[in-house]
Amino acid sequence: KPKHILFLGRLDIGQKGIDLLLEAYLKIASKSKYPLIIAGNGPDEKRVFELIQKMKLERKVSMVGPAYGAKKEKLLSESLFVAFPSRNETFSCFALEALASELPLVAFNIPGIEWSGNKVALKAPAFNVGKYSSLLLSSQNAKKMGALGKKARKFASTFTWESVTDEFEAFFQNVIKIERSNYASK
Repeated sequence: KPKHILFLGRLDIGQKGIDLLLEAYLKIASKSKYPLIIAGNGPDEKRVFELIQKMKLERKVSMVGPAYGAKKEKLLSESLFVAFPSRNETFSCFALEALASELPLVAFNIPGIEWSGNKVALKAPAFNVGKYSSLLLSSQNAKKMGALGKKARKFASTFTWESVTDEFEAFFQNVIKIERSNYASK
């Protein structure tokens, strides 16, 4: 049974957008059925804590430190969805892990999250805190998010080690073929 919304990652405000998440959550905190859990550590840990205090969100937002092993599994199992407010991202292994755990992403529509499509990630326009806060609130329907979570898990299952290594191998074979062709034409 969902108990909270989860952010899990490096506490790096500039890249991970935790300040945007807190601004968005502040707008809905009084209406939110779910508290926000921030798990992780990083260079901005103190700044994140200070932002929570400055925004007077201590009753609704908790920092729980790094999460590995059983602690991480428990946090994931008790989450409704994963807040993913990154400003820039590459292919995120944690985002894939969240999807595999049947947790949809609530994210900004940025290039680094395009791979997730719109069926398993709900996306607000990039850095639009107002739209993101609305999405955080409208995503608090456990039944709706559970159905989306089932799709998320199925989607994540397409990213097996075998399928990913097959894609890499095909890419490298194509590069080698092109290089051989270029070399032969010289």
